[in-house]
Amino acid sequence: MGFVDYSFSGRGFRLDGSGTVGCNFCNGPYPSGFVLDPGMSIFSEGQDSLVLGDTTYSPVFAHGLNTAGRAFRLPGGHRSSLTVRVPVSFIGPLNACLSQFPDLPACASEDFATINFNSKGRASITYTRQNDAWAFTSATFRLTPVPEPGTMILLGMGLLGIAVVCRKTRLFHANRHSPDLDQPDHAKG
Repeated sequence: MGFVDYSFSGRGFRLDGSGTVGCNFCNGPYPSGFVLDPGMSIFSEGQDSLVLGDTTYSPVFAHGLNTAGRAFRLPGGHRSSLTVRVPVSFIGPLNACLSQFPDLPACASEDFATINFNSKGRASITYTRQNDAWAFTSATFRLTPVPEPGTMILLGMGLLGIAVVCRKTRLFHANRHSPDLDQPDHAKG
């Protein structure tokens, strides 16, 4: 476990806070060849600040966000530092409730906000060499935005509309420039 500051933001929200992180990649030091994974759980200290639209809530207790990903092996060699880049999945919603801080890092109310992070991304995990082992230095997790279903439906309907207009235009021009087969030969020209 390690103590971290974190910040998440997206359309209409921003969460800033601090807490502990449960992860096996951020302990150590680890010997070369050790297998780790980018799984992580964040535990809020209950002093977070959450902005939803124009309203700020504080202190807030944030909970529920985890990551998971493919295992990786720490290499051997004599490098002084190493950055491992691996794909990760952000799992579950990040829930927020009013905090009982300073008494206890826990909810004093029902969850009033849920931010869904069910998506994919990449983790960059950095280690430095300490004697014959790798010591965790830092980690950055980047979320790859996924369009909402409503956005995809609108895009699909727009593309379908463009296709229909193009087809009608093409048929109109094709019929306009083709000879009229219903007219008798003496009327054609």
